Amino acid sequence: MGRLGENYAFAIWVKPRQTIRNIINERIDRLSVILAVLVGITQTLLLLDHKWNQMSIFNIFLIGLVLGAIGGILFMYIIGAAFTWTGRMVGGKGSFREVRLALIWGNVPQIYFFILRVIHLVLIGDVDSVFPITPFINHSNSLILIFVLLEFIIAIWSIAINLKSLGEAHQFSAAKALQCVLLPSFIIVMLFTIFIVVHGLMT
Repeated sequence: MGRLGENYAFAIWVKPRQTIRNIINERIDRLSVILAVLVGITQTLLLLDHKWNQMSIFNIFLIGLVLGAIGGILFMYIIGAAFTWTGRMVGGKGSFREVRLALIWGNVPQIYFFILRVIHLVLIGDVDSVFPITPFINHSNSLILIFVLLEFIIAIWSIAINLKSLGEAHQFSAAKALQCVLLPSFIIVMLFTIFIVVHGLMT
């Protein structure tokens, strides 16, 4: 909960910049660690939903909980450090702590996306899903379309929230936040290219 009873988990949807600034000012860092674990678990389970269709549902949830929790913490610190550095390269002012908080709270919508995905599976099922859930409602093209549209909208808006959150931490625009996010990938590609060229010259 935020000031005057404001719930940041809901406020992030409509006021991402103001919400992130309030979070940074209120110093609720411990809650952010819990959120990092939850985000990591939900993201891992979403990945396992479509890719690991040879495993039992017990193993899927076990791996999702363990790897997701570890991955969420690593994501918060490693990616947070990377975006702190690249943000500074494009004129940002955010500290490691501020960027870390923005990164985790900016990913809160992914938890909602996971909840919507579970509702989707329970109500109408999904032939591509690994989870063996018997749907409550028979196959309905209209419902499928509604869920697909909702999931698409949440996915797109989640990206916008992430960029606005990172932008607020660094005190620059969402457009610059996009540069901050893309810069690590560009640097990795450049380093890999240099390595390939140097390796070719030496062999």
